[in-house]
Amino acid sequence: MTKNSNVSYALVIALLLMASLSGQVNAQGVRTNTHTGRVELLRQDEGYVIISAKTLPFSNEHTQIYLENTPMESQVLDEGMVVRYTLDSQGNLLRIDILGPANKLLELTNN
Repeated sequence: MTKNSNVSYALVIALLLMASLSGQVNAQGVRTNTHTGRVELLRQDEGYVIISAKTLPFSNEHTQIYLENTPMESQVLDEGMVVRYTLDSQGNLLRIDILGPANKLLELTNN
């Protein structure tokens, strides 16, 4: 092998390794486990919510709610909302981004 082919081979290996690790751990060492679903049941006071048939631990202290990257209170969540949510490595709900539907977004932005 030539020197250039060795360098190219090493770069390909490095890129493959980086691609396999990306999305697994963020800068704080928290596993990024992001999903999209529909809110089916809200039981924040009881410590959980159900999104797309998955019961997820919810904590007002640890779970952050966002609408277009603007922090919101947890009371804005409503059943039927489409959300993107992020879990930590223990399956705890870290972040919820409200995505829709359009009528619910319109209600939130008008209030």
